[in-house]
Amino acid sequence: MPRIDILLLLLALALTPLAAHRKDETSYQRSWPQIEEIAFAPGAADGSSAAQLRIHAWADQTCAAPIQTELRYFPDNIDAQVYRDIPAAANCEERREPFTIDLNPEPGAEWTYIIVNDQVWARARYDNEWLYQELSLAPIFVDRATLSKPDAQSGERALRILGSQAVGCDLPLLFAWRETQEGAMLGVYNAIDPETFCPTVLVEIDETVELAATEMSVSALLSVNAYEIIETEAETVSDSDKVLTNIMRVDIHVGAARPARVSLEVEGEHPDGCDFPVLVDQTRAGNRINVEIYREVPADVICPMILRPYKGRIQLDGRFEKGSYSIAVNSHSQQLDI
Repeated sequence: MPRIDILLLLLALALTPLAAHRKDETSYQRSWPQIEEIAFAPGAADGSSAAQLRIHAWADQTCAAPIQTELRYFPDNIDAQVYRDIPAAANCEERREPFTIDLNPEPGAEWTYIIVNDQVWARARYDNEWLYQELSLAPIFVDRATLSKPDAQSGERALRILGSQAVGCDLPLLFAWRETQEGAMLGVYNAIDPETFCPTVLVEIDETVELAATEMSVSALLSVNAYEIIETEAETVSDSDKVLTNIMRVDIHVGAARPARVSLEVEGEHPDGCDFPVLVDQTRAGNRINVEIYREVPADVICPMILRPYKGRIQLDGRFEKGSYSIAVNSHSQQLDI
């Protein structure tokens, strides 16, 4: 799979206003060095030095602008930026200039996957030594992205991402963001090993990422891959999932009067052990009746993995003349002749 340029794939995530921190765009140009390889340098056994991330790279200009770095931390990866802000009036010679820089990630940070600029590496063990192997980045497809209200105590927000990936392997989601003139850019990826076979199938994704309070503007405009949302959408999105009841049996009872009243005796089971109210919706189109039995389960609730029995009596709306009817209750359907 070809290398994918993060700067083209990441989409805007507006954080705290950057105008006060960003240099004059007409005076400076950001230059991104090419990363050759990275290495993990363990700290000293006596604790005198901490572990380091060593980056070998090269710049395509011999300007005197200093190398700058930024580190961010996600559940399954470290995201590093290595760049230089070069004055527009600088007289730079076009020449390959190698350099090495050491970074000091926070203790306890996840070292398994590391994204540096537009490249990703995974840590693997070879001959009793930890090395980093370069992989390829593959973006996920985002169907919906919603931003929660700030937490009352911490001020943190949760960014929930629903979508899919075109890779059938069980891979963690990796994240990276970059500052732009408008704010910052967020990308969501898988890291693919070219030598590993993964079936090309769509796998659903439902992932939530915590965003620190200091990094999110109150009036933030959020774009995640190809899906854009605005702050007001985050206020109105549903925070629960519709969980249908599994229907095992439906007994139909027809009243003696004509036109007749019809009721259903339904037996089934809920697919989890959560105790939430059972809701029933009915629709009728001609001689077709559809009944939906479900519960609204909060998205952040973890339910016991047990089946709970369900029994209910449902009075169908309206009356029924003589004729043939089709009645569907969730995935269960049968015919009624009056």
